[in-house]
Amino acid sequence: MTLVGAGGVGKTRLALAVGAHLADRFRDGVVFVPLASLREPELVLAAIARHAGLREGAEPLADALRDHLAGRSMLLILDDLEHLLTAAPQVAALTASAPRLHVLCTSRSPLRVHGERVVTVGPLPVEAARQLFMERAIQAGLPPTAVEADGPAVTEVCRRVDGLPLALELAAARTGVLPVPALDGPRQFV
Repeated sequence: MTLVGAGGVGKTRLALAVGAHLADRFRDGVVFVPLASLREPELVLAAIARHAGLREGAEPLADALRDHLAGRSMLLILDDLEHLLTAAPQVAALTASAPRLHVLCTSRSPLRVHGERVVTVGPLPVEAARQLFMERAIQAGLPPTAVEADGPAVTEVCRRVDGLPLALELAAARTGVLPVPALDGPRQFV
């Protein structure tokens, strides 16, 4: 399955939440593989191997990884695969050879491999956006009563950032130095 959406929409957050929710269903656990720092598609299998606990050996990496994962019941979360799409067929080959291996990818575009299920991740609805903003503002040190008192401004901030979780978190972090109404932006006076 591939979670597809714009940058900052919360694909990674959702993938991690899915992994946490399903962890007890996989005997060999959930393995998170961050791929954002990789520049070469050829390094994807090595990153998977490293995070899945496979030590490099004499045989070709693809064969060793396939053998290592073949009998495992595992959820593999591959985060930020969009810039390494030419590695997608190798990932699909792993799932074909390991019947209890499940792969959840995050990407800005579909992988276009056999058997892929694409789920589009969109912005948060207003109430979920407000909740995230308020949680993060409180973590940034704003008293809960202050966040609640600024309810209309919180709603406006959520609307202005289109419900994007990353933008909400960045705005909420600023509440340590700016009041919520100031985050709402300048107003036109008539």
